[in-house]
Amino acid sequence: MRVKPREQGSAMLWSVLVLAIIAIFATGVLTLALSFSQRSIQNDSRQQAYLTARSAVDALSSQLHALEVGQSSELVPTTPEGIRVEIPQTEGMGSCTAVIARPEEGVITITATARYGGQEQTVVGRLTREGGGDGDLPVTDLSGFVGFVGGRWVVSGQLELEGDVGDEDASTMYVLESIVSGSQKGHVHADVPPVLTPGYSWPKEVGYDGQNREPVNQEITATLPPITFPDEGVQTLPAGAWSATLGGGQQWYQFEGSTSPSALTITGDRDIYIRVRQGQKLYLSKIARDEDAADVQIFVLLEEGESGPGGVFQTEYGFENPDNAPLYICGGADTKVSLGGATELTGSIYCAGEVATGSKTELEYRPPVAGSGGESSGGGTGESSIFTGMVANHWWLGSYTYTFGTPETPCDMVVLQDFREVGSQNRVVTYRAPIVKAGATGAGGNAVRWSVEPQWSESPAVPRPRLPSGPANGETAPLRLETGGTVEIGGEGEHWYCCEGGWQQNATVRVVGSGDCYLVVPTGQKLQCNFVRPATEGDARVFIVLEDGASPWNQTTFETAYGTEWSQPDNLNLYVLGGAETNFTLWGEFAGAAYVDHLQCNRADVQFHSRPTEVGKPVAPSNGRWKLVRYEAA
Repeated sequence: MRVKPREQGSAMLWSVLVLAIIAIFATGVLTLALSFSQRSIQNDSRQQAYLTARSAVDALSSQLHALEVGQSSELVPTTPEGIRVEIPQTEGMGSCTAVIARPEEGVITITATARYGGQEQTVVGRLTREGGGDGDLPVTDLSGFVGFVGGRWVVSGQLELEGDVGDEDASTMYVLESIVSGSQKGHVHADVPPVLTPGYSWPKEVGYDGQNREPVNQEITATLPPITFPDEGVQTLPAGAWSATLGGGQQWYQFEGSTSPSALTITGDRDIYIRVRQGQKLYLSKIARDEDAADVQIFVLLEEGESGPGGVFQTEYGFENPDNAPLYICGGADTKVSLGGATELTGSIYCAGEVATGSKTELEYRPPVAGSGGESSGGGTGESSIFTGMVANHWWLGSYTYTFGTPETPCDMVVLQDFREVGSQNRVVTYRAPIVKAGATGAGGNAVRWSVEPQWSESPAVPRPRLPSGPANGETAPLRLETGGTVEIGGEGEHWYCCEGGWQQNATVRVVGSGDCYLVVPTGQKLQCNFVRPATEGDARVFIVLEDGASPWNQTTFETAYGTEWSQPDNLNLYVLGGAETNFTLWGEFAGAAYVDHLQCNRADVQFHSRPTEVGKPVAPSNGRWKLVRYEAA
């Protein structure tokens, strides 16, 4: 059959149209497939970058969490800016950089940024201490503790505010709302005039002895210092009558209930915080602390009352707190501080509620110190203090010449109790005036030839450093010397040793690594040795800790090797720390510092070089490890 021309052309047109439609459809499908493929690749790269960044945060937080309390690490930042860490590249993981920062106390942030396949992702991890805290005083603003502040004062009997007019720590009484006389006619003695809020005058029924200086009216700018308690790690104190020991590894306490007169014993080197719930009363008869222990601050936080009375703090008749345990009472509205008769309180009070005093109450102001408190890291101190020069109660000077420091780096010589010469050829060369406590017995200026005349001082401004308290992990290795033998100590990190077996002749201690070493000499024993250290290593510190001696005839001693054996490498600094009946005997040149009871020089031309240092490590952040608590948006 013959096909008509018109029909043949129509079929060709339809064929072309169908092919065009198929081509357009195929192009669309291929374009869509390519778009999905590229998006999938980008998503995979973005996901991989995120996983790499998250893995970096997890890995670094795990390393921080693994640190023992007080253990030092380069990963722990000391500034808000923090430190930058380059993460080693792994095939298929991309590149990653992390910044470990410390934006605030008690918080570490890890910001990891990863790049993979042209995609970049950032993950932020936030770490806090388990149990809260960061070793620094959690009082963010101490301006509220400016003296003894009360909203309403009720004065019974004699209220004594101790302090001299010229003393920066003179006690000041601040009255926020009112003052009245209590059950006994009140009388206030103050060397510094009380400060009243504007518009208020001193009532006639309350006597005032202020050396003709009237109370003054002025705006009182003191504010209630905030104290933030952690969510965990707070120990509850029991109600009723009790005696409790606070401190050591525990810093935070909470009181719920009411007590009969109770006694507290404070131990350790960490500040103590006690929270008294609203409507509850903490009633104390005494606070005790070893008089040789370092200062520890006690903060009592009285909760404000909401629909009823707030927290109450009360002392029994005759209450007093030791000088090395100042007490700071902080309370807001509707709280009360009631001080029993014959109370002697050292510290400060800020109570926006009522402060009531009993007969013969004495208040001595002691400014609080920010940033103190916190358990020492191994070998640490509650507060870091600069340790410099040669300090001893009793100096024994042989018939030789002693040189303290150089003109460029002078070395302090401090005599706290007495000194004596042996023979008549003593000569002391110093580049800074020796400090001799006034009234010290022994050799005079005619018997000992001084290159610089000593300064005689009532109270030499040389604070006694706190003795290291021991390793944080409780691990102390034995150190046994053998005659003529060599033992090796040190390494990375901190190392503690306890000397055993008494002293041995010609023994040598070889110090390696960059970590601090602590050599503890038990009571009544003597450590005598020579020190060596590889010349290729950097500076290191060795602390020789002498436990208190048993008696003047049974002292704890560190003695340098004598004769030609003694040497101290230039890259090794020695620090000798001792309490009562401890002895440091020298047979040659010494670099470092010493604070002991007895210092004895047994060789001619002994030269001392001061190498100042901080005693021990900074305070440990808290009693908990670092813990990753959440991831945050970048």
